[in-house]
Amino acid sequence: MIKTILKYSLFNLFIFFAMLPLANIVALSQNNLSKPNFNKIEISGDTLIRFFLSSDAKYNVLLDSSKRKITVNLFNTFLNNSVNNIQEKGIFQQIHSITKHNDVIVEIQLNEKRGYTSFQSPISHQILINIVDWKNISKAEDLLNTGLLAYEDTLNDVAGKYLNNSMILGDAKAALIQSLINFKLGKINRAVKFSEFGEYSANYSPDILILRANYFKSKNDTFHFNNLAEKYKSLTGESLPIITLPTSNNNSDTLSYLEISSIDSLTSTVANHTDTSRNAEIKRFDKIFAHSDTINTSNKSTTKDFWSSLSLLTKAIIISVVIFILLLFVFYLRWRNLQVKANISKARQKAIEEIRKKQITKPKYPSNVVNKFNKTSEPAPDTETPTRTVPEQTHFDEEKVRKVEEIIASIKSQKKLSENEDLNLPQQSQQSQAIPAKIEIARSIYEEQKRIKEEKIKNIDNEIINKTDKLKSVAKKIGIEENSLEMKKSIVELTKDKNSIEALSSKFIKH
Repeated sequence: MIKTILKYSLFNLFIFFAMLPLANIVALSQNNLSKPNFNKIEISGDTLIRFFLSSDAKYNVLLDSSKRKITVNLFNTFLNNSVNNIQEKGIFQQIHSITKHNDVIVEIQLNEKRGYTSFQSPISHQILINIVDWKNISKAEDLLNTGLLAYEDTLNDVAGKYLNNSMILGDAKAALIQSLINFKLGKINRAVKFSEFGEYSANYSPDILILRANYFKSKNDTFHFNNLAEKYKSLTGESLPIITLPTSNNNSDTLSYLEISSIDSLTSTVANHTDTSRNAEIKRFDKIFAHSDTINTSNKSTTKDFWSSLSLLTKAIIISVVIFILLLFVFYLRWRNLQVKANISKARQKAIEEIRKKQITKPKYPSNVVNKFNKTSEPAPDTETPTRTVPEQTHFDEEKVRKVEEIIASIKSQKKLSENEDLNLPQQSQQSQAIPAKIEIARSIYEEQKRIKEEKIKNIDNEIINKTDKLKSVAKKIGIEENSLEMKKSIVELTKDKNSIEALSSKFIKH
């Protein structure tokens, strides 16, 4: 099993390293395809420049020492051929875009000394370049742009304080930027609440309408959704895009009582001065939604697809690792199944062997026979005649056999005498009287032999007697021959049958 795993591991590593050059090529091509496209430049008034991009792009903005040239460097970005160069428009002397290596450089020439701030929307990916005249701006604008500078330096807490102060002074753009920043951070409750006041600066960034419309859509409020969709289309000339709002999982996604009161107050004030054409029914709905302190945050968070942001090489490495782990797991399962099957097979074979042993058990001999066998040497195979005998019994059997032979010889001699014609009747009567005596001797010999052998047979287990093949083996071991048993049977029948005795006598005695 280990060899199999190593073999497949080496095979996967070989494939992985073999595919690396191809993966690099594909990764480069995909990286090129995943680059954001710089599609359009648009000027709004004398203070705002919009860069339209297909996705988020890293960038930096530099202002030269003359304060008349702003350079925007868009890293790893494609320059669309349709991007227009702008000449002599308001304070903008020239806006020119060029490609340098993989970057796009936008040079902005100004007719006057100015400063700048920038902000990139997390919804439409627009980069907003604010041209700032630091000498002639209101306090609210000053706080707004200071907050944007802090946000560029990733000082989010500092930026939030400046933007809140600007909002309290009545700048709706500060609320709009606060709403989009909180949306990017996943704080949907704060984003929606700030959007109530930020909606009044939708001309600065229509993305605030996208946020609010999709929020009402998630609440199944088609009335407000349709109104915001129409407003967005009137501003941009495009249909409202549908986005999925993030699910709030941040403990800081709450608003203080002061923030809620300030936003409600500012929203009410601006609504009374700038939206007198709206009917009372719409205002009633606004009031209901404006005072909701808690917002349902059960929507899905899909602001950015993590997987799509990975390069092809990274994806290939992740997929290879996952496949390798899956293969290891599969081979482990196969190995474990084989082990289980092998254990089951062994257990089954062991059980079969135990059953066979039980079926072929040796017969249990009586203790006296077992002791007798233990004292002697191992018995010879069944095919050989047993050599072990009991001396006393052998001597006794030989003596009895000798007597039987003498009786048979005597009977034969009597037969010869009966054939002799010269024998007289008194001799015949004596011979007739002698035959029963000899038979009596044979009978006594049989009885003695019967008594001895019955004592031996009683010690044999009934189970052995019932098995003929084992009886013969035991009979050989204890000295009982098959012929002696047959002789016993014949003599018993002879003694019980008088007719047989007379018939036998007639053969030997001639009347």
